[in-house]
Amino acid sequence: MVLSDTTEIYYRKRDRVEGLGPMNSEYNQGLLLHPSIAFTTDGIPLGILDLKMWSRTVLGGNRSQDGRKMSIEDKESVKWIQGYRALCEFAKKSDSKYVYICDREADIYELFQEYVVAGENAPDMLIRANHERKIEGGGCSWSYLETLEPAHTYTITVPRKKGKEAREAIIQLRFEKLTIKSPQYKELENIDMHALTATEVDGPKVRIYRLEISNTIPIYNSEDAKRVISYYKSRWGIEVFFKVLKSGCNIESTQFKFGDQFKACIAVSAIVAWRVMMLTFLGRNIPGLKASIMFESFEWKGIYCRIFETPKPPKEEPDLDSVLSWIAKLGGHLDRKSDAPPGPLTIFKGLMRAVEIGFMFKLLTKP
Repeated sequence: MVLSDTTEIYYRKRDRVEGLGPMNSEYNQGLLLHPSIAFTTDGIPLGILDLKMWSRTVLGGNRSQDGRKMSIEDKESVKWIQGYRALCEFAKKSDSKYVYICDREADIYELFQEYVVAGENAPDMLIRANHERKIEGGGCSWSYLETLEPAHTYTITVPRKKGKEAREAIIQLRFEKLTIKSPQYKELENIDMHALTATEVDGPKVRIYRLEISNTIPIYNSEDAKRVISYYKSRWGIEVFFKVLKSGCNIESTQFKFGDQFKACIAVSAIVAWRVMMLTFLGRNIPGLKASIMFESFEWKGIYCRIFETPKPPKEEPDLDSVLSWIAKLGGHLDRKSDAPPGPLTIFKGLMRAVEIGFMFKLLTKP
């Protein structure tokens, strides 16, 4: 899976900096960051496949202009197409199967057209819908799907969110292969897509669960539909990446004189954020890995001595998950029975302390 999304990076209350652009007001400067990050279907972050950064020249970018008269290459929306093209080039060198997963902002017809242009063995794409689209035979995509009988009904648990308790939700699945018609003002080919809706039955009006997805992955039955939904739900991975980048690496607190210096700092911090995520996942989900897969001996020995307040580290190399539990404690994790496993942000904070501890242990034990 290749997850793609955009985040805004603000540098508030500064003198004007060359290379930064206006953000939500003329007083805030910043950059836009658009990464594409590869994950396995199990959620292992494999690496950053593509990373784009740019600044706007005017407040709001080109949104004030008539989008219908602009070429897609002149819009910020081209970032989604560029990300998919980068994936296509990468996929040519690999035997693996890829799925390009994006949120509503990527629901643009030109992106779907890229799948057709890419030809045989093109990476699939999975886009959360943002628009009703006209279909062959009359009508519009999502309105048409609502006229179909549910293909499957099942129950899910909606997790607790913003003070609201977790609850059970009854979900109806509908899916169909549709031929999407090109918008009238765009001279493009019609495209076959597999459309899927997951709609809650009798849910609370203020919090009803509804998901509409356009994708190129064939959906023949309810199991295929659930698999597509599970792919989309994996998008949380890129949100975690942004959180580690901003709250862990604190990239919005950096201070430089030129925009290129900010970009270089963001690029390095992005690699750090990915590594922290990968480390967290490996320790939590793959038991039996040894600490040496990620740490030098002086690093885990120093952490052990700090946590257990002893000058003598063990002779036997510990497992990676044990070392991560020690690092999590350095990051503030209390490790109570009722506590959730430590997340990447906690691991990041612990690592910042662990680096200094390991370095001091190496100096103090130097022959």
